[in-house]
Amino acid sequence: MSIWLEIMCDVRNEGANLDDFNRCWTHRNDNVMGMSEKASTVTWTLRLLAKEALKQGWVRRKGGTWVCPYCKENAK
Repeated sequence: MSIWLEIMCDVRNEGANLDDFNRCWTHRNDNVMGMSEKASTVTWTLRLLAKEALKQGWVRRKGGTWVCPYCKENAK
């Protein structure tokens, strides 16, 4: 059985314009996501997802919460 993993934005600012590129990445379903084939590889998969998220411009805050590039630039 596989395990689905996804990094989602914890801020989720609403964009004034709801086109695909002017709103929170989680609202447009553009999260960093992947699948772990078995329970023993979940930690390894999460590390890979975290590296990919940082490469895409996501920010990991103190406490482990994630903020997408849109919400990082448009924080209220």
